[in-house]
Amino acid sequence: NSIEDSTNFELEDDNDFESTSFYEEDLFDDLESIGGWTGINGSTINNGAWNINSSGTSSTGTGPNGAHSGNNYFYYETSGTNPTSGSIVSPLIDLANANDDVELSFWMHAYGATIGTLDVGVSTSATGPFTSLFSWSGQYQQSDTDAWMPVGVDLTSYIGQTVYVGFTYTRIDTANYISGGWWGDLAIDMVEVNSCFNCLAPSGLTSSNVTSTSADVSWTPGSTEPEWFLIVNGVGSVETSSTVSLSGLMPNTAYTCQVHAICAPGDTSVASPAYTFNTACAVAIAPTNENFDAGFSNCWSQDTSDVFDWSVGTGGTPSGGTGPSDDFTGGGNYMFTEASVPRAYGDSAIMHSEQIDISGLTNPELRFLSHMYGNAMGTMRVDMWDGSAYSNVFTKSGDQGDVWNEELVLLSTTASVVQFKVTAILDSNAGGQTWPGDMAIDEFGVREAIANDLAIVAAVAPSGCDLTNAEPIEVWVVNQGLGAESNFDVSYAVNGGPSVVETVAGPLAVGDTAMYVFTATADMSTDGVYDVDLHVDLATDGDTTDNNYSTSGENYFTPAAPTTMGDTICNGDSTMVTADEYSYWYDAATGGNLIGEGDELDVSPTATTSYLSLIHISEPTRRRGMAYAVLCLKK
Repeated sequence: NSIEDSTNFELEDDNDFESTSFYEEDLFDDLESIGGWTGINGSTINNGAWNINSSGTSSTGTGPNGAHSGNNYFYYETSGTNPTSGSIVSPLIDLANANDDVELSFWMHAYGATIGTLDVGVSTSATGPFTSLFSWSGQYQQSDTDAWMPVGVDLTSYIGQTVYVGFTYTRIDTANYISGGWWGDLAIDMVEVNSCFNCLAPSGLTSSNVTSTSADVSWTPGSTEPEWFLIVNGVGSVETSSTVSLSGLMPNTAYTCQVHAICAPGDTSVASPAYTFNTACAVAIAPTNENFDAGFSNCWSQDTSDVFDWSVGTGGTPSGGTGPSDDFTGGGNYMFTEASVPRAYGDSAIMHSEQIDISGLTNPELRFLSHMYGNAMGTMRVDMWDGSAYSNVFTKSGDQGDVWNEELVLLSTTASVVQFKVTAILDSNAGGQTWPGDMAIDEFGVREAIANDLAIVAAVAPSGCDLTNAEPIEVWVVNQGLGAESNFDVSYAVNGGPSVVETVAGPLAVGDTAMYVFTATADMSTDGVYDVDLHVDLATDGDTTDNNYSTSGENYFTPAAPTTMGDTICNGDSTMVTADEYSYWYDAATGGNLIGEGDELDVSPTATTSYLSLIHISEPTRRRGMAYAVLCLKK
């Protein structure tokens, strides 16, 4: 039975399917007034309470725009913070003389993003306890103008008794009032209890054999009815079997079903309670890219045999000093593993990707971004399922720095459809802590591998004292393509100046890195910082986003030489040599020993001696600003 292709018709008015057989009305209440009901507020609209109302409710985006029948209806107003639930109880219902079957029916309107739970129960006492016979949670209608939904509940087991019907509504935010919690106004109207029904509503709707485009829907008949009217997402069809095969469905889509029993011409039951199922995901067609910005995809799944789950992250993770500060592109989501307590060393989190059809790719490549930052970083593994077995395609362990790293894996498989398992295994640091081990992934997908791709991954410009006008510049180029590359150009420019272009003969094999030192050197003889911009140029490069790189070097500033003072002393005397700045003192200009530091030095020479005074910048190995203090010895 195809939703699109079968002879179907839209429900225009659910009243068309009310039972028309003869019955005895044990209760008929159109809820035009409070009457014998208890728990209902009748004067003004109160928050967190059942109220009687005629038009729309107090809040926008929830509730009906009017009654199902007559002028008034009852509804629960969810605005405000307390209370979070409320109950109303019907007048006494006498079933002492009821025959055959008894059915409670009412009409419900459940429109709003935060609709909670309605529970309908029966008790022989107005104060309970009530036995639950029907429960509904979540939104049904999609707007305040949508038709009310009929509900039928079997009360046959209460024949011969006097009973009360209780309606208890609990909004979803039972612990704390949440933003948008007012979008949960649920309403009821036209409550009836009828006995001697000839046509009871079916029950027990369920689904089976659900695929991405089909499903079987079945139910328990209300009695011996020969036909049913099945409604799927608002589209109805007459069926002659209590199991129906639906086809032509959309993948990863929710379908809501209800069914009426057709006992005879003109004798149709009220609708069964609604039942919703979701179709499975279709196989994704490569190229794919899951960025998790819409949350954890329904087409991905968390493993049930691991210790804990991957989580959706935005911004930073809860722990400092680990995890990313944002997703790869900025402002979106990523998936991460939270390594804080109660997590422990060796715990694992596993998630499974959607199934991906790679048959249209010549050279399929797995591409994703990994973030592995923290001094307790563990191991990330990616395994590929080819329909018969898993094979490992990626493993990385340890702290990789506070950066997103692009991971590219050429897939070697004959399978047409593959699926990936992403595993995080926690480690611990020297202090036995696991929390600095939040790892993350983003932008996970399969694409056609780029045939030609050179990337600059590092460069070196010197830093030091007394640099010259002929300093070497080095660039590292890795071949990320599928074949060897030869005769490509590399270039550098210093402080925005003209580019120096040279050709690398190669060949550079796939996966190899060329550490090329330019023949043309750079003039870095003047003190200061030198910004060096580098580029690799390959005419057939399929990804030019990784062709540029910037680094810097510095010729450290040389301070002025200190001013020193010597002296003439007699043999055997002591004296002081001085400088006008803090200095390091040596007993010879070359090859001397460090004999002290400071702006003064006490000495007792035995011969005429020259003392070298050096001003250092940063560490002592950087000696700059030299001057001499000479002591002449008088005998």
